[in-house]
Order: sequence, then C-alpha cells, then structure tokens
Amino acid sequence: MNKNLKFNSKTFVFLALLTMIMPVAFAGWFDFLDGGITGKVATGTHNVTLTTGNSGPTVTAVYSAQSTWDLTPGPTATTPVTIYFEADDPNGNFDLNDTTSEISLNLSTEGVRTASPCTRVANLSATKSNYTCVVNMKYYDVTGNWQINVSISDKYSVPATGYNTTAHAYINSNLNIQIVQPATLSWTSVTSGNRNVTAQAPINISNVGNQNVANLSVTAYDLSGAGYINAANFTASNQSLNVCAGNVLANNSAVNITGANIPRTTYPSEPLNNQSIYYCIPTVPNLAAGSYTQIQSWVTTAIG
Repeated sequence: MNKNLKFNSKTFVFLALLTMIMPVAFAGWFDFLDGGITGKVATGTHNVTLTTGNSGPTVTAVYSAQSTWDLTPGPTATTPVTIYFEADDPNGNFDLNDTTSEISLNLSTEGVRTASPCTRVANLSATKSNYTCVVNMKYYDVTGNWQINVSISDKYSVPATGYNTTAHAYINSNLNIQIVQPATLSWTSVTSGNRNVTAQAPINISNVGNQNVANLSVTAYDLSGAGYINAANFTASNQSLNVCAGNVLANNSAVNITGANIPRTTYPSEPLNNQSIYYCIPTVPNLAAGSYTQIQSWVTTAIG
C-alpha cells in the first residue's frame, strides 16, 4: 500500500471524527449562550441602624434690654427687668428644651432673683435661638456687681455649658419714704400760754426705697384761721422724751431733724424700718379762739 495513501487515509479518519464531534460540542456551547443557565438571582432584606452622639447646648451671649433699672418703691413692690440670652445646640435648635431655661441674678448682699422658664423669642439660625427672661427685682435691690447665671438643657437632659458672668447692674438710687400714720397732725384744744403741748400722735415714716435714709427734714408752713400762728412756734424731734426741746421749725424752710434716720430694709423678710417724728408747741402764743389750718401741707423729706 502506498504510504502516502495510508497517511492520507488516517488523516481522513481523524478529520472525519473531528467533523462529527465539533457540531455536538458547539451545539452545547450555543445552548449555553442561548440561556442554557436557567437559575434565578436570590434577594433578601435587612435593617440598618446608626447611632450618633449627642452634643449639649452652649449659652453664647447674655444681655439686658435696659442699661439702667428704675425700681418701683413700696413695701411689696417689684420691678420686671428683661434679660436676653442666646443658646446654641450643634444638633439643631429643635433640640433645645425651653422648659428648662432659667436665669438668676445674685448679689451677696441682696440674695437671688430668678426667672424660669424663659420664652424663646426667635431662632437665629439652624442651631441657635434667642430667649427672653423677665426677672422681678425687689424694691430695695441696689446697684452692684450682680452675678448672672443662665441654664438650659437639651431634650436628652444634657445641660448647657453654663454661662456664668458678673455684670454691673445699674440700679438708680431710690430714696423714698412713706408716711404710715397719721395722715393729719393735730392738737386737742389748746389755750394761750400753755407750755409743752404735744401733738396727739407722732408722724410715723417708713423707708420704702433702696437706700439708707441718713436724715429727715421737715418743711413747715404758718397756720391761719381765727388768727395766725407762725411755724416757728413748733418743734420736731425723733424722740418722745424732751420732744419740746427738739428742732425749731421755720416757715417754708427745710429743717433737719437731729438723729432722725431710717436704715434700708428688706421687707417682707424683715420688718419695715420706721422713724417717728414728734411735734410740740413749747409755748402757745396768744391766740383768738377758733380753728387753725396750715397754709400749705407740711413736707417730710428723706436725705441720703
């Protein structure tokens, strides 16, 4: 047999086999490309949680609406003073708990004045809000370096970084007195020539201001009626004993009453301080019978 023919015969057989196998193999490959993989993708759900840290608020500013405070005098009087503060919460101003807002003023000689809760006036930014507080000051409070403390918490009860500062509160001096009783200074029937005739009752005076009353003065006026009585016929004293040896009064002139003073008082925590002024006619002048009344109301004045 021809070797070349034999070789070719083998080759023919191999090629024939290869020709028979390839269609089968490629048929499977095309089946794969044509969706031979038929499994579906599996799906599922899961929860996601994230916890963020909480930052407490900070008080950034405190200021008063009034540069000077005028206090209302009176044994039970209070004067509303408006103070503002600003609070900042990095979590947002919605996190500020308004019900916890409080401001206090403290002066060692006066005690503590507080206001709570304060009122949110406006949101200044996404994190900052402005508050107004109305503090009732006592009638006897004085000018001084008042300690101002502001507090507020967030809704997680985390308190603000405290704002604690000393501010000089300018409170006007209020030298004020009040005639307690009686409203009228009077004498019973007097007779010309009588000596050391005292009034039926002294005039009682209370200190209802925020300053010590260092002295009292009396401005008297002549009396007229059935006749005429000069104011110089009267004396005034802060003592019930030897009242008729007191200071001689003068018409339409302020006369200081020796020793008459009234310290400041912190009513109602302590009784009001009072001073009584006693009046006398050392010698009753010659008078026509009848009634006599002052030409003008007598005036008692406090001196600081």
